[in-house]
Amino acid sequence: MSKNCSEVILKVENLQNFKEKPRTVGYEDALKEIGFGRVQIEILIASFLIISNLTNETMGISFLIPLASCEMDLSESDKGLLSGMIFIGMMIPSYAWGLLAGSRGRRKVLLLSIAGSTIFTTIATFTSNFYLFIICRFFTGFFVAGLSIIYTYIGEFCIIKHRATIISWASVSTGFALTLLPLTAMWILSYDFKFELFNGYKFTSWRVLMLIFIMPGILGGLWILRLPESPKFLLTQNRDEKALEIVQWIYKMNKGDAVPLNIDILEPEPIQHEQDCDKKSKMQKFFSSIREQTVPLLKSPYLKNFAACCFLQFGIFNVAGGLALFLPDILNKMANAQNKIETMNLGICHVPNESVAKNCSHPRGTNHFCDSSINQSVFKDSIYLGIAFTVAYVITSLFMKPKRRKMIIASTLLASSICGFLLNYITLYYAVVVLICASIMLSGINSSIINGATVDIFPTNLRSTVVCLTMVFARIGTTTSSNLIGYLLEHNCELTYHILPAITLLCFIISFALPT
Repeated sequence: MSKNCSEVILKVENLQNFKEKPRTVGYEDALKEIGFGRVQIEILIASFLIISNLTNETMGISFLIPLASCEMDLSESDKGLLSGMIFIGMMIPSYAWGLLAGSRGRRKVLLLSIAGSTIFTTIATFTSNFYLFIICRFFTGFFVAGLSIIYTYIGEFCIIKHRATIISWASVSTGFALTLLPLTAMWILSYDFKFELFNGYKFTSWRVLMLIFIMPGILGGLWILRLPESPKFLLTQNRDEKALEIVQWIYKMNKGDAVPLNIDILEPEPIQHEQDCDKKSKMQKFFSSIREQTVPLLKSPYLKNFAACCFLQFGIFNVAGGLALFLPDILNKMANAQNKIETMNLGICHVPNESVAKNCSHPRGTNHFCDSSINQSVFKDSIYLGIAFTVAYVITSLFMKPKRRKMIIASTLLASSICGFLLNYITLYYAVVVLICASIMLSGINSSIINGATVDIFPTNLRSTVVCLTMVFARIGTTTSSNLIGYLLEHNCELTYHILPAITLLCFIISFALPT
């Protein structure tokens, strides 16, 4: 009898041990069990706002320069410095932001970037000194550079199957912002008001516009405050319990279920830190982090993809960044010339050449007539460009799948190059407007697609660094292109629309190096 009782007790204990065995699940499998729901939608909204803020800060200056140049009495070189300063500020810290996001977290970098850019844009709004203004624009760029981490952040809350599509939908905000920018500018700048606040400082309509441009960033930052750190990042930092806690929170928010997800342990992500990391000084840890997040990119199997992504971003932003900065000015000159000579047969290079003599550069502080007016057709054409961007992003989002990504990049780059080459040979005004907008749009939509590709191609511990490094090349592309275009439009306009399409065509060829 006692023998039978012992056997029963032993079986019960074995059964309990079997039931108590913890369930270990990988992060990707956990996301599949959680599904797409409220948390992912909230992150998508926050991403929408943050990417809109990034677009406002970089492209909004195009609508401010005509009024700012008259108020601050700027020369042509001053205006070039003002338009490019934010991109110079963005180039310098991008690599550091990537390292910081890889070691301290995506959420912290986003919050710090939003806070810093908001502070310096606000300071710039209330200064009438040109040098202080461009210093503020530099530091705005310094902090805005960190916002590129948003692509990594949103991607790590989605399963691989849906990641490219979600990032593409978040990028619709770029088109939305490019539509609202001229709409808001047309509305605010129509009120030509001045309020004298202190020491002769006048608060004008274009300064109000600057404050409006930073509102999406403020709202996005407040939204990020209620969202957690990426669990995938936490797993690379050996913070498995915190990662599991966030996964359970996501499940509860998505399902509205008080019963927790049946996961006891999340499988750890590969940790790149050396075993004796705790024995190192802070400086040693810093350089170790740089080595761990950079050296692998310069070796197989990552070097080819890393180099391709860097050049593609550089080439894309030669058109989508550099040429886009000149678009309002080009359209404004074309519209004014069209009204003056009353003809629709106007080549894109006829206007800048005619305008050189009329709008001669002058040193700051000299007496001259300053025309700060912006032709209304410029706003309308810019709105159409924004709508085209929005439609293009929506279409690519609907058709975006990892296997289709290379085809979308290649086809749009080829179309952009063709539109650019045609600009030298078309003289019909509206055809020129359509072609230049199409060239910018077809090239520009690929930036976010490539950012999505980097999140897919590279492992967790490298992807934030890769995104930021590729965006360094994007900003180099914008800066070099804007300076080159400024020179060529004055001295050899036709060459502008041969060089830029040629670069885009080279990007088309290089896009085939990306993995399927």
